[in-house]
Amino acid sequence: MHRDDNKLDAMLERVLRKMQASQQSGWLTIPEAAAYMKSTVWYVRRVCRQGKIPYGVVGNRFILN
Repeated sequence: MHRDDNKLDAMLERVLRKMQASQQSGWLTIPEAAAYMKSTVWYVRRVCRQGKIPYGVVGNRFILN
């Protein structure tokens, strides 16, 4: 695995843990996930579209649960 792949996997793991921990509130927004990952909103949107992070769409907003 490349170094970038390891970084991506680590970031995705953090998001998934955060999503599981936030089950009481129910949902994470893209900006919340990006802040948690110390990443950009655009990056989170891209990995959602690639199917690496499960998400839903409400109107024109991505939400992660």
